[in-house]
Amino acid sequence: MITVLSTALSIRPYLDASPSLAQPEDLSRHQCIGIRMGNGQLYHWELERGQDRVVFSADWSIVVNETITTIEIAETGGGIAYVLADRVARQLADGSLVQVLPEWSSIGPAFHLYYPSRRQLPQALRALLKLIQRRNE
Repeated sequence: MITVLSTALSIRPYLDASPSLAQPEDLSRHQCIGIRMGNGQLYHWELERGQDRVVFSADWSIVVNETITTIEIAETGGGIAYVLADRVARQLADGSLVQVLPEWSSIGPAFHLYYPSRRQLPQALRALLKLIQRRNE
């Protein structure tokens, strides 16, 4: 089982020059970067704090199709992105990106992987299982 943490983030200069953020509603006064999912629909940010849940949708300042593009736009001061925390762990650690409303980061549902318990698992599946096991140790 893998848990997924999503978070909103941007660079400090953008945040310093923009209206303050205290609640998810405050995001509507910012340039937020939307992402289009594989099925063509826009992803609505799912924010949660304890039992409180907010689904945020905005007049996106820009909409992109790839997470990496979303991150690159945020890194250049183009607004606030909402991505999986693992995708930006290095940038968060070195301070090049800063969490926005960190208490509203969303821990999404865990992934579960079901597979046949046969002796001859495909090599790619065996490698994926080892990667997941190492990550959860």
